[in-house]
Amino acid sequence: MLWFNTACFPVPPAGYFGNSGPTVMTGPGVNNWDVGLQKSLAMGHETARLQLRADMFNAWNHAQFDRPNGNAGAGASFGRISATLPPRLVQIGLKLLW
Repeated sequence: MLWFNTACFPVPPAGYFGNSGPTVMTGPGVNNWDVGLQKSLAMGHETARLQLRADMFNAWNHAQFDRPNGNAGAGASFGRISATLPPRLVQIGLKLLW
């Protein structure tokens, strides 16, 4: 499925750039939430602390589609979205502070 009408953007003759502006096409929107949780725990009566941290990137795991191919000379892939951004990523860290 095409993201935009590719008939509006014909391939210019060799040696010419065409007359389209640089920002006339937009891609799909982004719905990306990053979440981080952190807990610090005191260890005994000394100054040592244990820190636990969890980070989630794209926490709700929404599909994040990349921009459509804007190269008019790309043939059948012109105007199509063929890639996505990374899915949900989770990282957990443990740190000892003293």
